[in-house]
Amino acid sequence: MLELSADVLVAAPVRRCFDLTRSVDAHRDSSTLIGGRPVAGRVSGLSESGDETTWSARFFGMRFRVRTKITAMEAPASFHEERVAGLARIFEHTYRFRPEGDGARVEDIFRVGLPGGAAGDLLAAALLRRRLRAAQRRRLDWLRRTCEGDGWTAYLTP
Repeated sequence: MLELSADVLVAAPVRRCFDLTRSVDAHRDSSTLIGGRPVAGRVSGLSESGDETTWSARFFGMRFRVRTKITAMEAPASFHEERVAGLARIFEHTYRFRPEGDGARVEDIFRVGLPGGAAGDLLAAALLRRRLRAAQRRRLDWLRRTCEGDGWTAYLTP
């Protein structure tokens, strides 16, 4: 299984970071590297515990779909989503938020495993690691810039 972890320090309140991260609209707008977009279930607004969203994303010129469900949420400290349906054998995504100085530390943990057991895991590591890491870093940078500026007001009520 491939696991990627990254974090960023954001000069903004923890609650703003938490809410912007669970915004489906913000997720769509920050996922341009993989062309991520919601196509079914919760397709806009703020995800809540139990919500399901089917996402479409592009890898290697092909579109893939995965349906995820928010399986745990402790506002504003963390939330976790897991695969319900789709190509991946394992797909888990966890965000954690904690106050740090005058801002917030946002941690993004992503786990994916492809079908085929160990062979699928090796394939995931070989083919997906670089692209997923780039997408993860780009999304965290987008989150930081948007939370620290006034862009967050397009997604959240001030």
